Amino acid sequence: MSDKLLDIRQWLFRQSFTIGAIVVVLIVAACLAAWLTPYRASSETPFAVEEQTYGSFVRAEVTKLSGDSGQARILDGEQVNQRVEVRFYNDQPRVGSVVLIPEQTQVDEASTVTDVWRMPALIALVAAMIVLVVIIGGRQGALSVIGLGISIAVVAGYLIPQVLAGHSALVVSCIAAFAIATISILVAHALRWRTVISLLSIYTVLGCVVLFAVFAGWYTSLTGIYDETSSLLGIGAARSVDMYGILIGGIIIATLGVLDDVVTTQVAAVDELQKLKPRASWRELFTRGMSVGREHLSALVNTLALAYVGVALPTILILSPSVSTREQGLLNLNYEYIAIEVVRTVVSSIGIIFAIPLSTALAAVLVGKKRQVLGILKRVKPNFRR
Repeated sequence: MSDKLLDIRQWLFRQSFTIGAIVVVLIVAACLAAWLTPYRASSETPFAVEEQTYGSFVRAEVTKLSGDSGQARILDGEQVNQRVEVRFYNDQPRVGSVVLIPEQTQVDEASTVTDVWRMPALIALVAAMIVLVVIIGGRQGALSVIGLGISIAVVAGYLIPQVLAGHSALVVSCIAAFAIATISILVAHALRWRTVISLLSIYTVLGCVVLFAVFAGWYTSLTGIYDETSSLLGIGAARSVDMYGILIGGIIIATLGVLDDVVTTQVAAVDELQKLKPRASWRELFTRGMSVGREHLSALVNTLALAYVGVALPTILILSPSVSTREQGLLNLNYEYIAIEVVRTVVSSIGIIFAIPLSTALAAVLVGKKRQVLGILKRVKPNFRR
């Protein structure tokens, strides 16, 4: 019995980081789900559309249903716990569901339910994903989640405010992309030899993707204003917003997400091959690394295309019944919101195609000169990790 208890204690000690990380994630998720509320949100918005103003909303729990109306208990604000009549214009929520209604001074007037409060469910889904990553990936998985958090912080804290302030969306997106690549990879993979090669590869490919995305947007005469959302943002913004830059910047940011996976995988494969056969020439390393890369490439290009088709699926379904002739089909394909999806897929795919041989070649050449380069780096930074 004592041996079993000792084994359990040793296992718990080895898994202490994973268990601690999971506990922290669950506590944070529970607190966010309980405390997050739209109440007292500022009525000022980043941009005003047609001089509309948006007031504060409060949460309300549905307690009674009767046709397209019902009753709800207010959960926020000065009227907390008071009951109010509500009307439903979309699908009716279930009794017990939490919905959003406009804040009002009088509770004797019927309120219109604007939406269902989805934040607790969204937080639960994100927490489940993080827990699975930590369980399967351990410390490395936790670091990758931290890298993801930093990426989101860069987008929310730098990219979005700068674009809405009227700065060049293309320049801002490029700065954000390079910052995300650097910080997230360093956090997830630590400062070591593989990371240096991966960053060099990503920097090179990102630069090429920027140039090609700009060229593709110019060559296909894209404007960036192609649907209701982009029109409202471009026309109704309080300050001039660079819609073309936003389009190109979005392509760059989207491509970066796949580049991390492709480049780090290729560099790791070549590094492991070199460890297995230290005397292998760079040609042999490159050839064997490309064998892995080609398998990766065939899957990723298909994945990218399907991802963009999935995003544009509602548009495709709307346009499909109207295609009765070849001419009509060509007209539909020529619309900008379809052309944009094609350009996104092509630019991202070309970036991936270029990233595989480039990262493989850099790794094949540099792993053979590992000691020499590390010697130079140690003079600059004595604590550089192998």
